[in-house]
Amino acid sequence: MILKYNNMNHKKLNAVTRIFGITVLMVLASCLNAQNCHVRGRVTAPAIQGKHVTMMNMNTNRTMGKATIQDNTFSLDVEVAEPCVAMLITAPQTQMQRDYYYMKIVAEPGQIYLDLATDSLSGTPLNDLCSRFMRHCDQEVAAINALYGQLKEAATVPEDVAQELTQKINRRYDDLMSYVKKTFDENKDNPVGALVLEKYLELEDTDYEAVLPMLDGAAPVVTTYSQLRNKLAKMEVVSHTAAGK
Repeated sequence: MILKYNNMNHKKLNAVTRIFGITVLMVLASCLNAQNCHVRGRVTAPAIQGKHVTMMNMNTNRTMGKATIQDNTFSLDVEVAEPCVAMLITAPQTQMQRDYYYMKIVAEPGQIYLDLATDSLSGTPLNDLCSRFMRHCDQEVAAINALYGQLKEAATVPEDVAQELTQKINRRYDDLMSYVKKTFDENKDNPVGALVLEKYLELEDTDYEAVLPMLDGAAPVVTTYSQLRNKLAKMEVVSHTAAGK
């Protein structure tokens, strides 16, 4: 059989060549842009000394690297082309009791320092931001819970005191949620936004339709964060099976 050369085949060949060339260039660019992310951590639990800690990409659910815990510390280096949400998780402490440590961080170029036992995190811009955000949320939640405790004990105090406590709780909660929303809006283009929105869903009893507008303009590194995606999928199912649907 003789294949005849024609201009159409030539155009197709050029198109395929261009596509292949673009793909190769994208892969090469990704490799060239990859930078070193050095993670140094501390975990003091005696039961997991000599065991490993694994770093997972939470957008792809793939292992980024592993390290052995020795003398209460571990260290690992991974190549990062684009910042992403990552999780560091230890091996179980015992076979009978599946205790383990884990921490979510932003995998980005630079030196990252963390303590799995105390949840301390620092070293790079996005991780410093994430640490400040989580610390502020924890402090405010603790303060709100303390006010709730006072309110429960206010059964024997005048009604105006109970009303004042209720107003304090509502103001503090509203201020916290405004802070969370503002932080998310400022970080919809980076992995911190994914962790902030996850925190928002933890704090706010909201529905699927209310969250969707918040995702407008969010970067793929936010919308493909696996734990957020799973949470939204469950919320969507609930929204379709709610009363009146």
